[in-house]
Amino acid sequence: MNRVAPANDEGGGGAHQRSNRANKEAPERSVSQTSGLAQSQAQSRAQSHEDLRKKLTTMSGDSSRFMSFYADESADEEEKFTDKLWDLYAGAIDKAEAVRNETNLFMEQHRLFFKLEIVNTILSLISVSLYIIGTYLRPLEKAPVDGSTPPPDEFGFEASAETHNFLTQCDGIINFFFLADFIFKLLLSKSWSNFFFNWQCAIDVITIFPSIAVYIVLQSAAAGPAGSNEDSEAALRVSSQLNFLRVARILRLTRLIRMQQAMARHGGGASELSKQMVTESLVMVSLIFIFAGTFLVCESEMVSSEEMNDRWGRERIYFHDALYLTIITISTVGYGDLFPLSLPGKMIVVCMIITSLIVISRQTNQLLTLMSVQSEYARMVYVPDSARSQHVIVCGSISFETARDFLEEFFHPDHSQRDVTIVFLDSSPPSFDMQFLLRSPEYAARTIFLEGSPFNEQDLIRAEASKCKLFFVLSNKFTADVEREDFGTILRCLAFKEHVKHNSPAGDINTIMQLIRPENKVHFSFSIHGNSEKIQTLCMDEIKLHLIAKSCLIPGFCTLISNLTRSASAEIPKNAETWIKEYAAGSEYEIYRAPLSPYFKSRKFKDCAIEIYKEFGCTMFAIEIVDAAGNTQVVLNPANYRLPAGAKGSTRAFLLATDQKEVEKISLYKLQEDSPDWNRMQQKISSRSALSQTEQASTATMENTKEGKRHAMMRERYRCRDKPASLASCSVEGVGEKISEHVLVCGGGSGLYYFIATLRPKHLKKIRIVVVLAPVMDEEVWNQINLFADVYYVRGSPLETIDLIRAGAFVADKAVILNPDVAPGASDADTIFIYQTIMRNNPDIKIVCELVSNTNVAFVGNEGKAEDRVPGQALADDEADDSVDDAPIRSPFFQPPFAAGVVFLLSSLDTMCCQAYYNPSLISILKEMVLTGGSSTASFPDSAQVEASELFCIRVPRQAMRLEKNLLYIHLFKHLVTNMDCIPLGLYRFRPNPQNPSSPHMPYVITNPPRDLVVHEKDLVYALRSPLQGTPIPPTRASVDSDAGGNVSPLGVSSDARGQPPPAPSSAGKRRTLPDSPYSVTRRVSEADTGALEVPFPKTPTSTERRGGGGDDLHRPGG
Repeated sequence: MNRVAPANDEGGGGAHQRSNRANKEAPERSVSQTSGLAQSQAQSRAQSHEDLRKKLTTMSGDSSRFMSFYADESADEEEKFTDKLWDLYAGAIDKAEAVRNETNLFMEQHRLFFKLEIVNTILSLISVSLYIIGTYLRPLEKAPVDGSTPPPDEFGFEASAETHNFLTQCDGIINFFFLADFIFKLLLSKSWSNFFFNWQCAIDVITIFPSIAVYIVLQSAAAGPAGSNEDSEAALRVSSQLNFLRVARILRLTRLIRMQQAMARHGGGASELSKQMVTESLVMVSLIFIFAGTFLVCESEMVSSEEMNDRWGRERIYFHDALYLTIITISTVGYGDLFPLSLPGKMIVVCMIITSLIVISRQTNQLLTLMSVQSEYARMVYVPDSARSQHVIVCGSISFETARDFLEEFFHPDHSQRDVTIVFLDSSPPSFDMQFLLRSPEYAARTIFLEGSPFNEQDLIRAEASKCKLFFVLSNKFTADVEREDFGTILRCLAFKEHVKHNSPAGDINTIMQLIRPENKVHFSFSIHGNSEKIQTLCMDEIKLHLIAKSCLIPGFCTLISNLTRSASAEIPKNAETWIKEYAAGSEYEIYRAPLSPYFKSRKFKDCAIEIYKEFGCTMFAIEIVDAAGNTQVVLNPANYRLPAGAKGSTRAFLLATDQKEVEKISLYKLQEDSPDWNRMQQKISSRSALSQTEQASTATMENTKEGKRHAMMRERYRCRDKPASLASCSVEGVGEKISEHVLVCGGGSGLYYFIATLRPKHLKKIRIVVVLAPVMDEEVWNQINLFADVYYVRGSPLETIDLIRAGAFVADKAVILNPDVAPGASDADTIFIYQTIMRNNPDIKIVCELVSNTNVAFVGNEGKAEDRVPGQALADDEADDSVDDAPIRSPFFQPPFAAGVVFLLSSLDTMCCQAYYNPSLISILKEMVLTGGSSTASFPDSAQVEASELFCIRVPRQAMRLEKNLLYIHLFKHLVTNMDCIPLGLYRFRPNPQNPSSPHMPYVITNPPRDLVVHEKDLVYALRSPLQGTPIPPTRASVDSDAGGNVSPLGVSSDARGQPPPAPSSAGKRRTLPDSPYSVTRRVSEADTGALEVPFPKTPTSTERRGGGGDDLHRPGG
């Protein structure tokens, strides 16, 4: 019994607590009902709880156990109820955030914020005007009661009660509109704290709420019975007491400043100087009117009319009097006819003087700073035309040639980029040619030039860097200090990334950066933004020298890649030459990356390639495959690889196509319209993949690794010596007679390693000796190439004929002329002179030269010489027609030297940057085709049967030529893919010269030929083929001469090339040659090393004499 009583007390207490809890849960249940919970569930739950409570209270014995059970169940129910409330609250917050974002986007897209600001500005001016007009109305309480005429006033005038009421109603309507606008913008703001802690919000609060308070008090005081004198007098008395609050309406003049800022954002490219002048004027007007209104209220309310009459000689002060006093006070004139009488008025004058000194000095200083800047481009600001307009920023080294090539590619009709603006940001003003280019009708509306630096935060703000779509950083390709140029490029990129990090909502923006030396990429990788996924790096030396070296193995390789990485759509005349039509049709093809249709799943890559070419005329040559580590790799022609069975548009391939529409047809091939697969593919087509870190990765640089590891890596991939050779042991005076058909390199630059590495892969059966002819060989450059086999150095100048003979230029099979790192202009002259000298004495040599200016292509090559024609022979039909319109084909890219792959244009590097903007995967495919040669180092599962391919140049198979009399290209395509697992990309076609068969025309490249093109027996085929199948050996010079009747032979690996390096030259004496050299020259060694000859230089037989014909003497450049 002693235990029962406490139990009853405890139970009673528990019942009391449950009663309190029930009382607390009642409003919670009502909240839950309003929050979306079903009323039936809430009522049933409450009824069950009540029944349980009644049963527990009637039970005897140890009832505490049941009480605890009920308390636990109630606590669980309360916790669940609280979680549901929080879920509902979080859902409501998310929905409100989504609605707010959609509303902001809609307002921005339709420029409704700007239009709303215009309405607010107009209403603010009306409200201020109403206040000024009200200061001239005679107060109603001062009107005589007997109806007699009041004493005349100089400026004030009488107004009836209806007039006062009308002005009050107008002011009230305007104030409520301002209140609605204030609440609307408050709801749309992302942060209420930032919204309230803003000077514009403070002005809105000061101007809106006091005026609304006055209006409400007046309306409530005048709401009594009609004719109530007491209520009317109360309303007039309240109006008189609260009249000082109306001065806050003067602050609405600051709306003019907001309006000016909105116009600057939407109204076009006003200069910074004009913006500053307008802002300063608006600030001054606002200050003058605000102080005038405040002074008027203080003096009118605190000074009696008698005192005014005694001190000023007038009984009332008007707004124009206060305005007059403000102006003469700020201007420090002070005539003394008007002065403050009340203490608040004196304090206002003090504040007026201090504020004017601070504000006017600051604004004037900014104005003078802008006026001191002489260049108009340093004052210009980029202003988007609308919220939907996009722009890209181009900074760094921007020359006229670079800008011209960049704009031609960026705004090419194939890209349809009409709504994108290019903002050039350069530290120096534009040149005259640059100004003429930017002001041309084609680019005037789509480009803007800003003089500034990305290291300056204000210049980045002027360019709207935080809102740009992409940021280009270009390098100076002709700089003498490569390291400094690369470091400056990296710092520009880092400055932009840091600015975007703190000012852009996305936190990062896509960036494409040009570097000269690839080894300098490590400096960006180790920076704070090195892990950015939105960065692509284009290393110019690496790509340029790989391309030129590949051209020594594959004829026309430079032209093939250059045409695939630029846009071309020239209208070729119908009566143009056949070779121009075929070359122009191939130059329109570009590289596209697109998802494959689910129709191709579970099929072999080569089968898909055949069907795509058969149906669409497009060539699929690469695909993305996930390796064993889970990374996506680009693989060239994995012929026997089967596409994943579960892939529904997730497999992406690389194709050669003319435009995006053709690629979309391939992605939607054999799909039913509006089906789930169709809709899924449409989404994948519309979404372009973002830039990724793996896409911009390149081959490992040999300079950033330790010496032992570097040598081990080189021996693993390339043909190397047993140990590094010193520069002295490999420096020779000349080449021997038996050493011929080697590769001569005129000029030794910093990227020579990448050139020689391309010629020394292990899978090549034959390699050629490389002889470098340069005035100076840098020790650092030699240390990078001293492990490669068969590399020798001849000291001399390529401009000297004697030095060219010593280097074997007239017995070499190939020559590469590299441009020195100097400013454009005269550099091409040296290249052209060297080219002409070598060609005069060795017409059969294959030369690849680097040109800076596109217009100089016409000076390279001997196409169309008059002496080549046989006297009395008529011209061909296509040459006799004088009506051929050659205007569309005057471009340097349609000149025979470029079509033959003889020249490499530096402008192609800038074109690749533009293409990387439209095709983010371009760097990846260039890496496979140019840098690594398709020899991917990634590992794949054995079941995938992934075998990467490399680009080779092969003959047309004889079996294919026997298929039909006139072999069509589509049949050749099927034969190569089916029987040899090769993917052909194009043809290298020779052109005979009917007028002079001994001097044929230059060959040309046909990219992705049409299906009905007739293949010639002498054509060479660009084919992607696995190196494991055996390296095809292109025909030698002798075999081609015998087969083609004197046609230009391909630039391939000769069958008689010597794989063994010549013995090391003797160190005794000053004369060093490679073995059996009849052209050895003894040089007089002096400090200046002038290279004067001690003995007459013997006459060297030309190639014509070697074939049995006569020949001229050797020529010096220009002689």
